[in-house]
Amino acid sequence: MVWMMLILLFVSTADALRVIQPDSVVSSDGTVQLLCIIQPQPWLHTQTQDPRAQTSPQTQDPRAQTSPQTQDPRAQTSPQTQDPSYPHAEPQELQVSLLKGLTGSQKLCSSILITPNQREKEIDQERKVQCHAQVTGGAVGLTVSGLTAADADVYRCVVEVLYPAPYLRIVGNGTYIHVVEAPDRPDPDPEAQRQNTHQEEADEDVGDRRSTVLTVNTPVVVLTTLVLFVLLLIIHVQILQHRRDRQDTALPDIPNKMAASSSGYVHFV
Repeated sequence: MVWMMLILLFVSTADALRVIQPDSVVSSDGTVQLLCIIQPQPWLHTQTQDPRAQTSPQTQDPRAQTSPQTQDPRAQTSPQTQDPSYPHAEPQELQVSLLKGLTGSQKLCSSILITPNQREKEIDQERKVQCHAQVTGGAVGLTVSGLTAADADVYRCVVEVLYPAPYLRIVGNGTYIHVVEAPDRPDPDPEAQRQNTHQEEADEDVGDRRSTVLTVNTPVVVLTTLVLFVLLLIIHVQILQHRRDRQDTALPDIPNKMAASSSGYVHFV
């Protein structure tokens, strides 16, 4: 009987909690921010606290530092950090998930958040769509990235309180996420594209011809230089040979002339 009463109490408490979501949000770059507001709110200090109210001790009015006898006893109490109607301790570990559709359990992404230091853990990096949770403004803010137009649908925000006990699972009313993808670039003019292709092919042909001419001309120049060198060497050798032959032909005439002149002198005597 006692267990039945505890179960009924837990069910009634869970039914008293709810998650409120906006009707729709729009994403233009594959990323969208979604607020999942728990009612009653477990956190009030993030909603009501103004950072400008945290003045430094140097700027405080000395008259505000009154003696304990004159201070209001209510000012010595700790600041209220949660809605009195929230029936449990302030959540410190949450799992926030997005379920596709108004029914079913198809999970788009999820994130586990440690609320005291706003630290995430156990992020599934293999999923195409990523969720990053953060407590902001008294609600759970969910940043969803990696969306495409095919992901447009209604998604329910599921908030699970993992610590402290008791375990709670609160499902939102659903939000339609509309994903607008960037417009595709217009196709180029087919005629201009064809002309560009022909021009590129012509440039490639000219480059190939130039490289071929350079490749062919190099051995031709070397061979021509060698042939000219051999021809000049042959001509030079022939000139030297011709000169030597002329010298050999002219040398025997000198003794004959000397002998003829000697015999003529003898006859004269």
